Amino acid sequence: MDKLQARLEEAERWENDNTSIFKSSMLELRAEMVGILKTRWDSGDHEVEARRSPAFFIQWAETRGFEIEWASWARASGYIDTDPPATAPPFFDADSEDYPKLLHIAVRAWDHARHTSKGTAKQRIAAFLHERYPDLSASEKEAISMIGNWQKSGGRPKTGG
Repeated sequence: MDKLQARLEEAERWENDNTSIFKSSMLELRAEMVGILKTRWDSGDHEVEARRSPAFFIQWAETRGFEIEWASWARASGYIDTDPPATAPPFFDADSEDYPKLLHIAVRAWDHARHTSKGTAKQRIAAFLHERYPDLSASEKEAISMIGNWQKSGGRPKTGG
């Protein structure tokens, strides 16, 4: 019983220690920040199959206002790119009140269609929308297909002379 009482007193002493209180507070803040990051990440629209580099995740977080303590060191040391790509967010920030959801989806569908080859551009866009955004209405899918389609003439692409 004496050992148990001694351990209890030790725990109470550390519970009121300023260093322990500070460390506990920092852990709580970091846990909260990770929770916020996860919520934002989950609300975004990402290529699930894509293999992303660490630089992608760092850039994603920084464009949403998260400060990464070691990012400047990593850039200076050459571990991550120093310049963000020209197409980097935040122009499609799903958390923003002026977020253009259909425009964002149209850009993603267009980009996907450029990197695939089965069918016409409009068919590739439609397939992407069917797979990734099944809850869109038929009129939304049609509008996005029209916006992203660069083969406006229709029909089979011409070949030969």
